[in-house]
Amino acid sequence: MDYGYIYKGGQRTRRLGARFHVKLKRPIEEVPASEVLPTSVDGLPCDVIQASYDLLSSPQAICNPVQLGVSVGNLQRGSTGTVGLIVRDMVSGKPVILSNWHVLCGNVQARAGDVLVQPGPHHIGNAAPRPVAHLTRWLPLSTGYDAAIGILDPATNATNNLFGTAVAVKGAAPPRTGMSLIKFGALTRATHGVVDGVNGSYVLDYSGRGDAARQMDGVMIRRDARFPEAEISLEGDSGAIWVDSKNRAVALLFAGEDGVGPTAEYALAHSIDRVFSLLQLQPL
Repeated sequence: MDYGYIYKGGQRTRRLGARFHVKLKRPIEEVPASEVLPTSVDGLPCDVIQASYDLLSSPQAICNPVQLGVSVGNLQRGSTGTVGLIVRDMVSGKPVILSNWHVLCGNVQARAGDVLVQPGPHHIGNAAPRPVAHLTRWLPLSTGYDAAIGILDPATNATNNLFGTAVAVKGAAPPRTGMSLIKFGALTRATHGVVDGVNGSYVLDYSGRGDAARQMDGVMIRRDARFPEAEISLEGDSGAIWVDSKNRAVALLFAGEDGVGPTAEYALAHSIDRVFSLLQLQPL
């Protein structure tokens, strides 16, 4: 908490007041009455600012334990994205990392057993790669889903906390139009969105990955205008999980906007319950 300029719609005003700093800011209608912060203190106006502070930690650096939202990728294929969830593989019974096919596989040359590293190859720099898992299974793009899993190495510690927060993702919920969501990606970090469309089919070009244009199933998530983020996702955020106000997993981010049309700032994601079904996964 501090004393400073009040912000409205992401813009600084000339007013001064008491400011509460929170890691994740939610719409007031989704906050329990007992947790709603005051609008004034001793006559001073109050503001709630989304901001968190740490000792220069980054989702693009080594994170131990591995958390949701940190950088991950395939060492052999050079692909990099975001850890979506830590879930249980119903085939092996073991905990696995869930992310996108184009993150954990990278291209059609991927093979089961490929080394998955955290951070991903794009963020390693001159450091030695840190293996955390091995590529296990993925959905063919012909299914309309861009998803893959990697079994965690025995020495890898992992949690379902969103990076740098106390928010633990538990359970799952189907996406609904109008649903407010939050995601944490390795590039844009915490951003807010609203489900704009469901049961969609969208054309994505995977020719750069050795495949072809595909019809992909998913939901459209637009920027939540109540929050100041200019971008809700960028390259490097792929694989991030969108969660609802009850911290339930809702959708797996797999694509972003092309900058045109009335919904220019949007993201595409797969319904998490469908991903669980197709990949034979369950929440931990």
